[in-house]
Amino acid sequence: MRKHKEQELVLKTDIMKESGWLYFLDKNGYLCRGRLCPPSEKLLKTNIQREKGWLYFCKEGEENPLEIWRTKMERNGK
Repeated sequence: MRKHKEQELVLKTDIMKESGWLYFLDKNGYLCRGRLCPPSEKLLKTNIQREKGWLYFCKEGEENPLEIWRTKMERNGK
């Protein structure tokens, strides 16, 4: 049985998602977008300091601007 992972909202943005782009938080805290091959485009400096053991991801919010979320990662089935 799979445990439900809790997700935390980290940041709401004013950036609207466009079709054909992948959105992600880079290691320096920038919200970026890119296609399947580099280079990517930096959209917003977020000042988010990534913490070890967390997975950061982007998804559309209720009113459609992008939001940055995080969830605790499990290692080796723990």
